[in-house]
Amino acid sequence: MENPFTLLGLTHGVSTEEIKRAYRRLAMQWHPDRNPTREAEEHFKRIKAAYEILLDPVQRADWESGRAPDDDADAPSGESADMVLSLDLEEAASGCTKTLTLDTRRSCTECDGKGSIELRASVACSSCQGVGRIRSGRSSTTCTVCGGRGYVRIASCPACTGRGWTTSARQVTLRVPAGMQTGERLRLARQHRPRDGEVATDLFVALVIRPHSLFSLDGKDLLCTVPVNIFRLLHDGTLEIPTLNGIQQISIQPYPGHGLEYKLPGLGYPGRHGRGVGHLRLKLQPVFPDHFTDVELKLLLRLEKLVLEKASTQAPELAAWERKLAQTRSRSAE
Repeated sequence: MENPFTLLGLTHGVSTEEIKRAYRRLAMQWHPDRNPTREAEEHFKRIKAAYEILLDPVQRADWESGRAPDDDADAPSGESADMVLSLDLEEAASGCTKTLTLDTRRSCTECDGKGSIELRASVACSSCQGVGRIRSGRSSTTCTVCGGRGYVRIASCPACTGRGWTTSARQVTLRVPAGMQTGERLRLARQHRPRDGEVATDLFVALVIRPHSLFSLDGKDLLCTVPVNIFRLLHDGTLEIPTLNGIQQISIQPYPGHGLEYKLPGLGYPGRHGRGVGHLRLKLQPVFPDHFTDVELKLLLRLEKLVLEKASTQAPELAAWERKLAQTRSRSAE
């Protein structure tokens, strides 16, 4: 629930009469009959709800008892604008400067920020049709728009549609430090001196790192799956891998003796404020050819024969298997 005192422009400890006066004043600006916009209708509903809470001792006590003690203490001064900034992984890792365009509120110069203007002549109240009272069934109540007078001398300002402010585009330069993570926020408190009639703005920017085609982020570690030809994995040598700083070469050892996972310190994602860099964790993914030509098959069969001839030293698992098969054949033949 929004702060009802703030909605009505009041401070704590005001009298019931002051609450009523504030509501009547705002109702004249925001009542749908006087300000036929969707925004005015929604704002009027919030004003009315706040008025009902403050006027009812039970609802007011319930609201005040449920309010956190520091609701007002940590609230930023001025208007707060929340934005989402999407960055590439490389931009977030190295830090960058971005220019943001935001709508800045300016106090309406036509009505001096009041949201209403004084008419040259009185006109009948559109809410009560000039009667001064609103009928509901067999009873009637005093019209809150005109205060029971039946006429008004104030109308919503056409320049700001009763809001009391207008908007103008403004560019803000934002420095994103290196190593920020998705979900972290940057706060630029009163980051510019407001021009005449402009409301000082606290800007809150939430960071989102866009998905990357090669890497995924796990804390400060970068994860990368590298497809590698199965034959390339059978002998040692070098392998080209991507990093945030470009292509590098690493030495690999024959699979399966070494395995398929490598952890490279210092090639991951940086921590905030220079607090170390994570690992680049590679997972090599064996890729088998879909098919072979006749020439390639002959070469494979020849290679297989050579391996089997030296199975006891090159492929001891195969040699042990062949011995077990031979024993089974021998027992079957008996």
